[in-house]
Amino acid sequence: MTKRFWKKLILLVIGVPILLLSILISIVYIKQDVIVTELLKTANEDFKGKIEIKDSRTSFSSKSYKPF
Repeated sequence: MTKRFWKKLILLVIGVPILLLSILISIVYIKQDVIVTELLKTANEDFKGKIEIKDSRTSFSSKSYKPF
């Protein structure tokens, strides 16, 4: 087995799962409002009372948290 074969195999074994995970995360982020709405609808049907959420958007920040 050649060195070129091993490079392709490693790229395939590592690259494909990373690509699939990235696609999955993107789809969940884009469909976040629909997912949360459906989950809340199901929760409100199962429990007494009503749960409401105004906005379900998440944000990512590179600022570090400093409590002091």
